[in-house]
Amino acid sequence: MPSLVEESSAAGVGDFRDALEIDPDSLSEQWVPPSGLRFTLALYGNDPDPLTTVKFVYPRFIHWPPWGFAARLTRPEALQAWLTERGWKTP
Repeated sequence: MPSLVEESSAAGVGDFRDALEIDPDSLSEQWVPPSGLRFTLALYGNDPDPLTTVKFVYPRFIHWPPWGFAARLTRPEALQAWLTERGWKTP
């Protein structure tokens, strides 16, 4: 499967981590995202299998399976900018 974007620099990965910051209070809302614009963000190490995956529910939520529900990004524009800087086209 082709990658949406690839990032291997420590600074870029750190920016990605920062862009995934969530509002922890939003988990208590138990929001289940509707079907629609979802993108899987897979994080890889040195192995061919992903370390973890996170669903980006465009434009402002992420869903990580252990949570059971989607969480609101604190700065959704940061994740969109990070992806766009690496060639992603907004829907």
